[in-house]
Amino acid sequence: MIPDRPAPPKWAERFLEWYCDPRLLEDLQGDLHERFMLRTKSMSALRAKLLYIRDVFVFLKPYTFRRKNQVSSFLFMFRNYSYSSSRNLMRSKLHTGLIVFGLTISISGFILISMYVSDELKYDRHYDKAERIFQITTELQSETSNSHVVWTDAYLGHRLKELYPEVEEVVELLKLQGKITVQYKDKIFSEDLLYRAERTYFRIFSHSWIAGDPSTALTNPKSIVITQKIAKKYFGEELPLNKVLTVSHENFIVTGIIRDLPGHTDLKFDALLSTDNEYLAETNFWCLTFILFRDVKDANGFGQKLSEVAKKYMEPEAAKMGGNVAYQMESLPSVHFGKKKLFDTPKSSKSNIYVFSIIALFILLIACINYANLSIVQVAKRRTEAGVRKIMGALPSQLMKQYLFESFILSALSFILALGLTAFLMRFMNQLTEKELSLQELFTTSSLVIILFAILIIAFLAGSYPAILLSSTNPLHAFKGHLRIVSKSRIRNLLIVFQFTASITLMISSKIVFDQFSILTDTDPGFNKEQVLVVDVPKDTFLIKSLPLIQKEFSELAFVSGAALAGYNSIPTSDMNVDTYDVEYKGEYVAKAFNDISVDANYIKLLKIELKDGRELNQSEVETGNTSILVNESLVKMMEWENPLEQIIYENSNAFEIVGVVKDFHFNSLHKSIEPIIIHGNNNSPEKLMLKVDRVDFEKVVAMERVWNKYMDKTPFNFEFLDSYFNQQYKSEMTMRNLLWYFSGFTIVIACLGLFGLVAISTSIRIKEFAIRKVLGAGFLNIVFPIVKEFLLLVSIGAFLAVPLAWWFMSEWLSNFSYKTPLGISVFVLPILLTLVVALLAMMYHTIMATRINPIDSIKHE
Repeated sequence: MIPDRPAPPKWAERFLEWYCDPRLLEDLQGDLHERFMLRTKSMSALRAKLLYIRDVFVFLKPYTFRRKNQVSSFLFMFRNYSYSSSRNLMRSKLHTGLIVFGLTISISGFILISMYVSDELKYDRHYDKAERIFQITTELQSETSNSHVVWTDAYLGHRLKELYPEVEEVVELLKLQGKITVQYKDKIFSEDLLYRAERTYFRIFSHSWIAGDPSTALTNPKSIVITQKIAKKYFGEELPLNKVLTVSHENFIVTGIIRDLPGHTDLKFDALLSTDNEYLAETNFWCLTFILFRDVKDANGFGQKLSEVAKKYMEPEAAKMGGNVAYQMESLPSVHFGKKKLFDTPKSSKSNIYVFSIIALFILLIACINYANLSIVQVAKRRTEAGVRKIMGALPSQLMKQYLFESFILSALSFILALGLTAFLMRFMNQLTEKELSLQELFTTSSLVIILFAILIIAFLAGSYPAILLSSTNPLHAFKGHLRIVSKSRIRNLLIVFQFTASITLMISSKIVFDQFSILTDTDPGFNKEQVLVVDVPKDTFLIKSLPLIQKEFSELAFVSGAALAGYNSIPTSDMNVDTYDVEYKGEYVAKAFNDISVDANYIKLLKIELKDGRELNQSEVETGNTSILVNESLVKMMEWENPLEQIIYENSNAFEIVGVVKDFHFNSLHKSIEPIIIHGNNNSPEKLMLKVDRVDFEKVVAMERVWNKYMDKTPFNFEFLDSYFNQQYKSEMTMRNLLWYFSGFTIVIACLGLFGLVAISTSIRIKEFAIRKVLGAGFLNIVFPIVKEFLLLVSIGAFLAVPLAWWFMSEWLSNFSYKTPLGISVFVLPILLTLVVALLAMMYHTIMATRINPIDSIKHE
């Protein structure tokens, strides 16, 4: 029996093989083995092994490292992949151009939508304590109406702080209504984003300060904090601190300058004027209320405490008026997506965010599918190359790396071009969404990491399937011209169906949104809103006395056919005031809450609101504050009056006689049905002056401004068209319509590119079949029909799936409207027909080109 020969420790040998340069390994390993065997003859095996281990570590020196070879090997492979990829991409310019074009469009669309969604989700999250800040609102309920207003009574906030220790701080704000005149020396400005704020404001809301002390800025009476924009507008390069601004004839000292507020906030202001709770309670019972909890967990269950406060302090008074009051609470970051309230800022919709997020993913997925499908064409053309590489010893993994590297280059190039396209489209995007999006947001560290990760993901998703096909090529089949890319592959068909389902769903949704927006804007509101100028009336009581003279002189202008005054919240589209009246209902007087507006004698005639019964208000009644009123049809129907002109209604101790009934008109948007309205004749405190003009140009504006300045030389002449106010009600729908319209166009273009590539696949694979058919006498239709039938079937399946999907989704969206577009057959048929036409055009191009090839040229390669 031959005894076992001692051997060096295996782990030491493996360690040597791991770090040693392959060019030195064989010699070094042989010398160490020889030395080990000699040692075993003169010493114990254990000692020989220990010395072997020592020698392995002794040779652990820089010149023995294999790092240099690894780097050079990596650089060599990288250089080889780069040369090969650039050569292949340049060889097929059309294929490369289609892929880059499709990816560029899709990535640009994805970036634009992502920036829009990101901006929406950032609303009011920039405050340090945002998660602990909550807004309190009031819900007024009665038998006739359910009004949710953004305001609360001026005592609520401080009452909550006194009662509940979990409330750390509270602030109440009062927005100054209308255009406010602000004067600095001889400069006069008109502003509409001014608030009165308590001194606690900066203890709750954090801002970036340019000058001033946030702890004392609002503590002194008659102090004002302005934004950077206002500071530059009023003072230029002067230091604004301690300067005096005159706001509505009151002097305020500038005690602070803060940086401009970001666009993603609902609490927009240009200046904050100091005030206190006593002033708010005396001048206006309603204000905005924000509370700051000591801990965000304290908000859990606080709604019950709000109910107790409402029941104790507000319920008795509300019960006298035939209703009840409830307080609601929303965290600051969720306010932007909350339910629309009266006198509230414009809101967004969480459903819109989900819609656009899905659209962004669809655009990206469709682009990746197109990339994969278009790349399969190249795989078919490169089968011989793949076979030669395999015969020469290339491994499947190396072929996959090569193709994925090309995919990475195309994705990176597309990203660079997409950034340029995004920068070009950014201005149009901001116009569509009325935002201030900036490409600089993409160049933060986190954004760059996400972009790099996205490039890798797109390269992998788009290039993995073609890479697998290429690496699995059988050399023998490649040289014979056979490649296993089956035109009726289940995976490919599934991708095509998904692509067309997504595209057609977006197209149908765009059509429905477009039709619904047309319903909203084209439906007759029941009054004439065209060519009506709405002029801001100053709050100065002295100047208001001049309004009848101004109104008279405006009416005498040749191009002005009418002039009317409207009180607070009394022009169409405003959130109307709600008051409680005692009215006769089924033989007895009951308390009911109704919307009411205050107008002059010209209001009904100027807006051409149709009178159904009785008469209009006359000027003497308006000037004397007479108790004559008008009501609309909805109020008459609700109260079930047979003779409304015989009715008397009461508000407190005031009796009002109904002298006329107007036909129902949409004072507010078509999101909700028409509500009962009481129309008072009163011009003591007008907010707006409305002018009916035939056409507006520069000369006419100058003429009107001349009349205005004759009586109000220190008040700017500011006006807007009534129809612009009207369209602002549909801002959210307008944004959704515009974005869907444009990004549906993106998907159509990308889908066309995909279809172009898919038909190219089939025609390139079946080119010899077409040649044989042609030789055997087949006509053009016999050759084209199989391909047309195949793809039309896939488009039909996509349409079949898209119709119920779009119908379900858009039905949910339309449920938010009282007046909605019908989901008729044409809504679904037109987008499908458009898709079929585009598909046929793409298919016919390739099939015609394939049938025009000489059969001999196609068959001779066999």
